[in-house]
Amino acid sequence: MDKENYILVDFPVDDPLAEYFNYKGMEFDFLPGEAGAPAVDVIADRISGKDKVSLILSPLSTLKKLYKEKSIYNDFNEISKKLTIILYDEMDLLLDLYKIADREPDFSSWINGIGPDVFTDGIAGTFFHERYPKCQFMEMSRHPVISRGAYPELSTLKRHLPVKDFLCLTCQSPQQPHRKLFYDSFEKKGLLDSTIYNFQPRGTNTHNDLAVDYQQIIIKDSWPDALPPVSFYNQTNLEVVVETWPMKHNNDDTFDISEKIIKPITMEHPFMVLSNFNFLKNLRDLGFMTFGDHLDESYDTEENVTRRMDIITDNMRILKGESSKLYEDTEKIRTHNLSNLQNLLGKSKTKLWREMDIFWRTR
Repeated sequence: MDKENYILVDFPVDDPLAEYFNYKGMEFDFLPGEAGAPAVDVIADRISGKDKVSLILSPLSTLKKLYKEKSIYNDFNEISKKLTIILYDEMDLLLDLYKIADREPDFSSWINGIGPDVFTDGIAGTFFHERYPKCQFMEMSRHPVISRGAYPELSTLKRHLPVKDFLCLTCQSPQQPHRKLFYDSFEKKGLLDSTIYNFQPRGTNTHNDLAVDYQQIIIKDSWPDALPPVSFYNQTNLEVVVETWPMKHNNDDTFDISEKIIKPITMEHPFMVLSNFNFLKNLRDLGFMTFGDHLDESYDTEENVTRRMDIITDNMRILKGESSKLYEDTEKIRTHNLSNLQNLLGKSKTKLWREMDIFWRTR
């Protein structure tokens, strides 16, 4: 391992990469959150006299300051030519870069001009390679939601006594119009009476249902979004997961796991997923099994998002009143998925360290 490379980072002290650098004996330092001076001047001062420097930055933190702030002493565009620039955020990096490209095109063009390496939290699909062609995406096998937002032990709380066919919990958002379209399809096909659902905007009562299953101390000390509402899983036979990814681009095959798909796996529940196309394929590449022998999963290879919705809701129409058989017939798949989640969780840190070893050997 090359210890001469000096690394400046803006992630918190408890980040997994900080632990990795400490164990490896690599020289790194933290950039201050509020420095009282332009970020470029702070960086220029810190790297003075250093031969090999890498900057690891979050696009919504220091990198945005470097884009917006002006200095009479230093020009980051010039300084960056001598450095290795790495974009990293343990959670939601791809989603952040998507939002920047969608809402701040000048900022995204500036990022692309720097041409940084990007430690992705998923698989960067066609959208990213078109919008950030000069960036080098390093697809890390360690998915942060699996390593920090999975609670497979909660499967032991389940006591399955179904009264409805389906579960679908999702918050409405103007930035994710597919969710409203999906609700409209639910309603049109007469599926609401067979479903425990939530399609309300996110608010202060979003996690109120968790109080049925958990003490307040658990809810307070956990990431509430990742806690599965056990009583809802007890009452249903299949979850329809509406993933986080904004599906504005029909042919985008970006793969990004959120806590939404982890919850049915934790609860040993069958699922269908509305997300980018090839989501199920990428999920299977991680070792999970899906339910193509029991329902129509052709929606996964359908590039048009409206058509994906139609296939999913058609599946539900067919399963309405008959979902108990699907639940019973998929026991082996469901138990396999829980075991695979636990396996990935156990290996996540080792995989991260090995991938980092490979990366830093070339720097």
